[in-house]
Amino acid sequence: MVVARKFNLKQSAAATVFVAWLILLVVAFYRFFFANLASFDQWATFDGSKLSTIARVAPGTIVHWSGSDCICNRYSEPHVADLQQRLDHYHHELIDLGVDTGRFANLAQFVPATPAVMVFDQDGKLAYFGPYSGGTVCGEGEDFVTRTDEMLRAGVNPHWINQESVGCLCANPTGTPKIESV
Repeated sequence: MVVARKFNLKQSAAATVFVAWLILLVVAFYRFFFANLASFDQWATFDGSKLSTIARVAPGTIVHWSGSDCICNRYSEPHVADLQQRLDHYHHELIDLGVDTGRFANLAQFVPATPAVMVFDQDGKLAYFGPYSGGTVCGEGEDFVTRTDEMLRAGVNPHWINQESVGCLCANPTGTPKIESV
């Protein structure tokens, strides 16, 4: 009888360790893949029709927005470097919302989340504004910038304000729902 109890104690301890390990694994999985999963513009009220006139950027410019404290930058940085190399026919501006935004300060208030990107066509009109990609696994979704570039090369400006995309994003503390009054 005593032997049977020892065996049950060993099974109980093993089961406890297994359950604890399983819980830690689920928490780590969630933290890695889904903790920063968010909508680009949670209010979905932004009207970017006047953004091109406010922007004052050179035609054919891609403005890359990041946030100093945003963990999602680690996923977008390799993508940004790839875009700079592949889309070298654009002028690239890298703006960190946590630092002085300089001549782009007038645009910083319109960025609801980072990492984000604005693509301006050869006439200086906004072609795309939103996250680099979307998807449940951060940084692994569809490449919206390349898709926009392909449309521009075909002579079509999509005028795409991508508010509803979901991905690894960090809210911009200066971005507010008041941006609809642009």
